[in-house]
Amino acid sequence: MFTPDKEGIDHINVYTKSNTELGRLLSNLANTPINHPKYGFFACLEALWYWLVIGKENHEIKDMNGFEAKKFGQKNLPEDYEKIIESEEFRKDFKLGIRQKMLEHKNILAMLVKTKDLPLAHYYYYTPKDGNLANAKVIMKDKHQWQLDYIEEIRQKTIEWQKEKEL
Repeated sequence: MFTPDKEGIDHINVYTKSNTELGRLLSNLANTPINHPKYGFFACLEALWYWLVIGKENHEIKDMNGFEAKKFGQKNLPEDYEKIIESEEFRKDFKLGIRQKMLEHKNILAMLVKTKDLPLAHYYYYTPKDGNLANAKVIMKDKHQWQLDYIEEIRQKTIEWQKEKEL
């Protein structure tokens, strides 16, 4: 079980309130604009997520920051939200966005590669009254593990490519 006191030592928490810069930058809500190869500009991956979910029509969401996009998207969720986000098409389009983020924000990719094999996790936590993060209440968010798996795939392919390049 991961705990926030060990973040950056035995794992990276991909979360807006991560204790590491990398964890915060990997979050879908991070202010990391992308130019999606199929759909154009998005202010962040969260904007892409909800734009894909609500039907690829409401273009104002493309310019929203992470929290704005999340709030707007959640107010406009279609009934078949779960079905949409589990679809092959959705995941393929979103992975293109993740890939583009790494291509356009090489600093994030460089930080990711430097962490070598630290596992990526996504969890929320509540700091206890004593402030000791080792005792924090941790709530794992495994539902979207496929995103972390894809980021890990990018990390490993980049490491392999760098090794081949050095030969």
